[in-house]
Amino acid sequence: MRSDDFGALVAEQLAAMLDELGGPALSPAEILGDERTRNRDLTELGLGSLDWMRLAVRIGNETGLELPQSALVDQGSRTVAGWARALAAVAEPGAPAR
Repeated sequence: MRSDDFGALVAEQLAAMLDELGGPALSPAEILGDERTRNRDLTELGLGSLDWMRLAVRIGNETGLELPQSALVDQGSRTVAGWARALAAVAEPGAPAR
């Protein structure tokens, strides 16, 4: 999978979780279509630390991949775009994220 494919997956799961939590109503297309939203820390989108950990588990269950620790704790990486890049790097170590 490419970084874009992982981005779509993360956006889909994030939109579902925001809906479950009663957070901002964002569709996956809205998340992916807005660079600012793609690069906002998940806490700024309304997720608490337990929520984004649950999101990481959901994504891991769907992909069979585990997000690296840095993607979970670094505010600059704890974004839809950051998680997509991290997943692409884990899926194909050594390959550039496209």
